[in-house]
Amino acid sequence: MTFYLGLTGGIATGKSTADRFFENHGINVIDADRIAHQQLAVGQIGWQNIETLFGRTYFKPDLTIDRRRLGEYVFHHPDARRKLEALNHPAIMKQIGIEMAAVTSGLCIVDVPLLFENQQQARYDATLLITLPQELQINRLMTRNHLNREQAMARIKSQMPLSQKAVLATYVISNTGTSQNLFQKLELLLAQLISCY
Repeated sequence: MTFYLGLTGGIATGKSTADRFFENHGINVIDADRIAHQQLAVGQIGWQNIETLFGRTYFKPDLTIDRRRLGEYVFHHPDARRKLEALNHPAIMKQIGIEMAAVTSGLCIVDVPLLFENQQQARYDATLLITLPQELQINRLMTRNHLNREQAMARIKSQMPLSQKAVLATYVISNTGTSQNLFQKLELLLAQLISCY
């Protein structure tokens, strides 16, 4: 039997760090962002969807997608972002389903940034939210992605507020300290989860 834990959070809250913790413990991790990146490779379904919506405006000379320019556009044009998500989301969800079905026992972490936005929580046995105060989130995002405050806020506002996600999540972990602090909290959660599968 497999216990599926849906992992989510906001941008720059520490989901990838949590993924690394679980992977280091030999636990299967399915990452929606990894799948999305694979589908943006030249000729793949996500790449085709971008060409359909925008032509080759956001392509580099080698036909790869200029992710920075595209991100800058869609985070400032919500209608364009929604159209792109509506096209790409089904293919990503299909691949997640394929990868989930391949895990036949134990704990499986499924990292889905827009889990609650897309009302996917029923797919999982439980959900985990990685959260932190907005000001810290802004600062981390600005540092990580080399963004100014306005750019960082546009990305954060494109997602459901973390306070709303916290009401929906089974487990909530605040990531206000170091990676090691987060790992310690995840160790406690993992001990709790082991009794579930």
